[in-house]
Amino acid sequence: MYPIEQNAFIIKALALDIGQLIMALTSKEMANFDPALRLAYDRYVDNIMRGVTPIEAALRSGVTPQHVLDWIRGAETDAYVIALFSERISALNVRDLWSDKLAVLNLRRMASDMSAKGSDRLAAMKELNVLMGITEVDDAGRTVKRRGLADFYAESDAGPKPEGERPLH
Repeated sequence: MYPIEQNAFIIKALALDIGQLIMALTSKEMANFDPALRLAYDRYVDNIMRGVTPIEAALRSGVTPQHVLDWIRGAETDAYVIALFSERISALNVRDLWSDKLAVLNLRRMASDMSAKGSDRLAAMKELNVLMGITEVDDAGRTVKRRGLADFYAESDAGPKPEGERPLH
């Protein structure tokens, strides 16, 4: 049995060896002949191109959480990954990155995120209402209820409209 101090030293030494092993496994020579690493790199770049953070992209590529930063550091400096990024960016059509449907999906996700601040959730809801045509922004920058034909007909039958439209907020 080793004393506690020696055990701690051995554990630290093993951790360093694991980090060095990760860096060795992410070298460009490995990507050229290791299909598993090439697949992980391809998944990593695909996720990055979809707008995912590097940490999330690495986790989705199968990297364990305790080694994710070392793996990213190795991947981001790997010649295969750099070339793949360059190739994907050259072929990128920026219109594919964002659409009205993606905007609605992301705003809905933000509005429903219970871990987000209330003000952030409310701002997402307001933006979503404008995007969906439920409300609109007037000349003064206030969000007001969008008027439809039913409102027009109701006003024409009821006589003159009261002074000014009241903002929703």
